[in-house]
Amino acid sequence: MRIYSRPSGSYYNIKECMVMNRKIVSLVLTLILLLSVGAAPAEEAFLPQVEEGFVNSLITVFGSMPADDLIGLQEGEILTVGTPTEMSGIFAMTMFGNNTADIDVRNLLHGYSTVTWLHTAQLMFNGSCVAAVQAEADFVGNHTYTFYLMKDLVYNDGTPITAKDYLFSLLMSATPEITALGGQPRDIVHFLGYEEFRRGETTGISGVRLLSDDSFSLTVSGAYLPYFYGFALMAITPYPIHVIAPGCDVLDDGEGAYIGMSASAAELSAEDLGFEPGVYSVEMLQKTLLDPDTGYLYYPRVSSGPYSLESYDKDTQAVSFVVNPLYHGNYEGKKPHIERIVFQYVPNQDMVEALASGKVDLVNKALNGVNITEMLAMVQDEENGLSFASYPRAGLAYLAFACEQGVTADVAVRQAITQCFDREAFMAEVSPYAQPVHGYYGIGQWVTTYVSMEEDEEGSEPVLPPVNIMEEAETLAKPYNPSAATALLANAGWRYNEAGETYSEGVRYRKEEDGGLTPLIVHWAKTNDDLRTTDVIQAFLEEGFAEVGIGLEVTEMPFVEMLEYYYRIRPRTFDMFFMGSNFLEVFDPYFDYHTAEAFQGLVNTSGLRDEELMMLALDMRTTPAAETHLYALKWLAFQRRWVELMPLAPLYTNIYFDFFTDKLQDYSVAQNMSWALSIPYAWLGEPPETVFDGLPVIVEDPFIF
Repeated sequence: MRIYSRPSGSYYNIKECMVMNRKIVSLVLTLILLLSVGAAPAEEAFLPQVEEGFVNSLITVFGSMPADDLIGLQEGEILTVGTPTEMSGIFAMTMFGNNTADIDVRNLLHGYSTVTWLHTAQLMFNGSCVAAVQAEADFVGNHTYTFYLMKDLVYNDGTPITAKDYLFSLLMSATPEITALGGQPRDIVHFLGYEEFRRGETTGISGVRLLSDDSFSLTVSGAYLPYFYGFALMAITPYPIHVIAPGCDVLDDGEGAYIGMSASAAELSAEDLGFEPGVYSVEMLQKTLLDPDTGYLYYPRVSSGPYSLESYDKDTQAVSFVVNPLYHGNYEGKKPHIERIVFQYVPNQDMVEALASGKVDLVNKALNGVNITEMLAMVQDEENGLSFASYPRAGLAYLAFACEQGVTADVAVRQAITQCFDREAFMAEVSPYAQPVHGYYGIGQWVTTYVSMEEDEEGSEPVLPPVNIMEEAETLAKPYNPSAATALLANAGWRYNEAGETYSEGVRYRKEEDGGLTPLIVHWAKTNDDLRTTDVIQAFLEEGFAEVGIGLEVTEMPFVEMLEYYYRIRPRTFDMFFMGSNFLEVFDPYFDYHTAEAFQGLVNTSGLRDEELMMLALDMRTTPAAETHLYALKWLAFQRRWVELMPLAPLYTNIYFDFFTDKLQDYSVAQNMSWALSIPYAWLGEPPETVFDGLPVIVEDPFIF
C-alpha cells in the first residue's frame, strides 16, 4: 500500500521522494520579458533597457532534455480509468463546452501548446515545440513575441505541424463562423488589430503574423498589459487545417494573417466533400467539425498529443486510446509508457465493485463519500493491492442560478435560497470529505493558501494591509438563517399569497406593475443520473423552501441535456441547476461575468450583468505578475462583490480521491494537475529496487487529511 497524502495539504509520493536513480534534467533559460511569468506565486519581473525607442530584442532559446527512459513502451499493457462524470463527447476544443471528463480526453489527444504549466505552478513557453522566442516592445507599450517552432513536429498521421496550424487554430477560434454554429469564440481582443477584424473592417489580424513555415509573431496591445498570468495570453494548441478546413490555407499579405484558399483547393471535389473546398464557411465547419458521426469536435483522430483516439462509444461512454509513436514528449520530454488507455464513465453505484473486481485500474476524482470510505477500507487491506492519492479540489459544487430571467433574476431570491439551505447538515450527510466554501473558489487554488503579513521595513507602515486568504474567506460566509431569508424575500416584495393578501403560508407571490401576481416558484433542471447527492439536495431544498415560502418544481433529465440548458444552447426555461466545476489553472473570471452579449451562454453561464463585478475582475487580471499580494487583495474585493450578488449558491468544495492498482507506478496526480497529464510519467509493473541512503521513511496515517 502506498500513501500519497499529507495533512499539511502538500501531496507527495513517498517512493518518488526516495527514488533518486532517475533524474529529470531540464534546460530552461529564463525568459526575461516585460510580460513576465504570471504564476502562483508569481516571480519578480525584470525589465529590459530601452534604446532608441524600443526595448532591446531578447532571444530566448530553451528546450528540455528527457530523462533516461528505463521503462520504454509497454506493448500490450492497458490501463482502464473510471470517471464518475459523464462525457459530453466534445474532445477537440473548449468553444462548444468544457466538461471535466472531456478536458481529460483533450489532455491525452492534443499536445504542443505554446505555453505549459511547470510542476512549480509557473507558466513557461513549451520547449517541446517552441525552439525560441524573441520579444520586443514599442513606444506605446505594445509587445511583440516572435515564435520559432521546432522543425520536426508532426501530427499522428505524419502530416507536418507548421506555423500555419498554430495560426489556423487561433484564427478559427475567433471567427464569426464559430458563433454562427452555436459555439463561444475565443476572445483574443488583446492581440493588436482584433477589434477591427471582429468589426469586419479588415481581412486579417494585424497583430497576428505568419513569418515562415516555422515562425509567427503575436503582438499584445499595451492596453491589455500588464496581465497577471502573462504567458497565458499566447497559449495556442495546433489543430490540423488539412482536416478541419480542406483546401484552406493561412495567408499573410503583410497586414495580418487570415484564413484563405490554398493552391490545392482546385484538386478537391465539392461534390465529394459536401461543401466548397477552400472556402472557409459555416457549411464547411458544419461538416468537418460538427458532424455527429465524423466531425473533428467529437472524433479528433488526427492529433498531436501523447495518445491517439482509437474509438468512442457514445452509448457506453467509453473512449479508447493508443500511444502516438510520433509524439516528441511534453515539456520535460516525457512520453507515455502504457500502450493503451481506456477511459469510461462509471456510475457511482458501480464504482466500488468496478475497482474491487479489476474492471477499472484507476478511479479518478471520486466524490461520493460512501464510495470513498469503502475504497479507503479496501486500500487498508494490503491483499487488495490498491493505493490512493488525495488532493484538494480546485473547484466547487453549487446551485447555479439563471440571473437573466425568472424569479432568480431577483438577487434577494438568490440570497434567500443560499441562506435557507442548511449546508453544514447537507455536507455531513453527503460526504465527510466535503468542506465549506463561501465564494467563487476551490481549496485547490493557489490563492486560497496565500498568507502575507507585509511586515514593516525599518518601522515604516506597510504599503499593503496583511492578508490571510482563508481567514478572510470565512468572513464571506452566508450561514444558514431561514429568518434572514424570510426577511430578504418580504423586503423584496414577495409578501403576498395567491389571493394578493398578506402572506402567511404556502408559496409567496409578488405584485407586478400591471397588477398581476408572480408566484415564487423555482424551476430546477435536475439530473436523473445515479448521483445520490441530487436526491439529498432536493430533500434539503424542499425543507428550506417550505420554511421561507418558495415553491420548487423539479424536472429530471440526463446530464448532457441539462448542460444544454445551463449553457443556453437551448432556450433557458429553468431557474436553477446543480453543478460542479473545476477552475482552469489561470483563474480569470473577467469573461465569466462579462456584460457584453457576445459572452452570454458558454462563457457567462450565469446571465449576470454587473459592471462593478466585471471591473473588479478586470482589475484583478491587470495586476502585474510580481504583485502576488496585491492580486490576493483584489481577489478578495472580487469575492466580496460576488457574494453580494450571489450568481450561484456555493455548496461545498472537497478533497478528491484517486484509487488505483498498486501496479500503477509513478502516478502523481496532484503534482501534474490531472490524471491525464500524469499518464506520460506513469507505468505498469512492480516498483524498482529502492536505495534509501539511510534516510528515514515516515508513512503518515492515511486517514488524516
